[in-house]
Parts: sequence; C-alpha cells; structure tokens
Amino acid sequence: MKIGIPRGLYFYDYYPFWETFFQELGVDVVTSKPTDKETLNLGVEAAVDDACLPVKVFFGHARFLKDRVDYLFIPRYVSEYRRTYICPKFLGLPEMIIFRLKAQNVLSHDLTAYRKGEDFYRGVYVLGKKITPNGMKIMRAIYAAWKNQKAYLQKKYLGYQPLDLIDGKQNYVPDLKKPLFAVVGHAYNINDRHASMDLIKKIRRFGGEVLTPDNVPFAEAVKKAGILPKKPFWSFAIKNFGGSIYLAENYPLKGIISLNSFGCGPDSIITELTGRYLRRKFSLPFLNLTIDEHTGEAGLVTRLEAFWDMTVERSFAGESYLPAHG
Repeated sequence: MKIGIPRGLYFYDYYPFWETFFQELGVDVVTSKPTDKETLNLGVEAAVDDACLPVKVFFGHARFLKDRVDYLFIPRYVSEYRRTYICPKFLGLPEMIIFRLKAQNVLSHDLTAYRKGEDFYRGVYVLGKKITPNGMKIMRAIYAAWKNQKAYLQKKYLGYQPLDLIDGKQNYVPDLKKPLFAVVGHAYNINDRHASMDLIKKIRRFGGEVLTPDNVPFAEAVKKAGILPKKPFWSFAIKNFGGSIYLAENYPLKGIISLNSFGCGPDSIITELTGRYLRRKFSLPFLNLTIDEHTGEAGLVTRLEAFWDMTVERSFAGESYLPAHG
C-alpha cells in the first residue's frame, strides 16, 4: 500500500511523526516533490479563487500525488492544544480535496485535543485501525512515531529549521553567533522555498542566521502570550505572538521579519499586534512581507536588502537605524 502525504500546510510540523507511523504499519510513504512553479499552477487551477496561497499550494501537491498513490493522506486537524483551534480551512480540507479534485482515495480522520479528555493520539489510533486491525501494532507505531517527533522537536529547539531537517542538508548546523533575525509566520510559508522565495537562504547568504517560532516550545509561547487581555483562539497565533516575544527576550535579534499570506484574516490581526508590541517594548525594526501567487522575487529581495542594510550594516558603522533629523 502506498500513502501519499502532500508537502504543504502541516507537513513541516508533523511529517516525521506520520512517516514513522505509517512505515511502522508496513505502508510505503510517498511525498510530493518540493513546491515549484508547476505545483503552484496545479493548485491555482484547482482551488477556489479566494483561497490563500498555502491552500493553493496544498491543492497543487495533492493534485500531483492523487493518481500516484493508493491513498491520499489528509487528516482533519481540528485542535492541537486544549481550548485552541486551527484555521477553519484545515477543518474543511478533506472535503475540499474530495470535491475539487474528485479524489475518492482520501484517507482522513479528525485529530483534536480541544476538550478535556480528548487526545490527539486517540484520533491517530482510530486512523491506524483503518489500515490494520492489530491494536498492539498500532500502539507500537504511535510510540515509535512520537519518539521520532520528539527528537525532531528537540532539534528545532536548538535552532534548526524544518527545511534543514526535512528538505535540506542534514549536516547543516545553525550559527547563532551570526546576526540573528526572527522570521515570524506559519511554518508552511517559511519553510516552503518556492512560496517564501527562499527567504531563509537569502538571509543566510547575507551572513545572518534565522530563528522562527518553531524554535520556541509551545508552553513558553503560551506564557509570553499571556500579556494579551484575551487568549487567542488560534494556536498558531499564540505560537507567533508568544514565540516572537520569547525570541526577542532571549536572543540578541537585529530585527523581526513577518511573512504572511495575502487574505489571511488571523495573520492580519496577529501581525499588527506583534509588530506594535515588539517595536514598543524592544525597539526592534519590523519588516512585514505579504506573499501570494503574484508576488515577485525582485521586490522581496529589494526590501530584504534594505532591511539588512538598516539593521546590520549601519550597526557595524555605529549608526542608528532611525533616519537623521533635518
């Protein structure tokens, strides 16, 4: 049996878990190729017009895999943590793929930890029952998958990025002594080399290093997000807002770069809150980059170069990043 995992949305959060889980059950795991122009075009053609860029990218990956595997794995992520939700588009993703791509081979199940007594891994167990009736085999697969996922998380907490661990060179070692920048946004935007126009690689090529909310344990992000008068409903909003504050407090950041998808409502709110707080509390330069399928690389590079000059080159010369008077 071949199960296909599209290389989009929560791929960079949970791929080590799912790869190990299915392999332990004796299933061949197939992933789509890294995003390229063909993938994006496939997604734009298939998705609804008002979908955000990451959803269109996911459609492209699903469309690429659909006829190459026995089952297309698209779980319904409802909630990762208690009393939080994920983007509503995640909830409707299995149905959108089934009806827009005419895909009848979708393997899915609800994964939620919203209420007390609900457990993410209960959903994984039920999912395993769709592959094998052997309960002990499923439990062993879950244990092995969690061990691999835990090792993956520990690597991220040391400063490694998902694209380094999954798509990139396994021997890359982050150098946190270089000028540090926090890149804030969804992992599926930041780690998609095509969608982000290789933002992380560009910063490293300039001579800097990158940290993201992925490098912050969620429990720490929750503590830092506690300054808000009301806890956000979305786990990724907590991760981005609280994670940004944690990074600003614990690392000598040169600046913050926010990478958002055009048309994302929650992003528009959280980005504004994050930018205002970090500028006021830490006096950190803040660059907001918004991407969609029409974004040109030249414009992004120009803004990135200017931001680098403002935050790094001027500091080497002893200048402020603020403009001169007069």
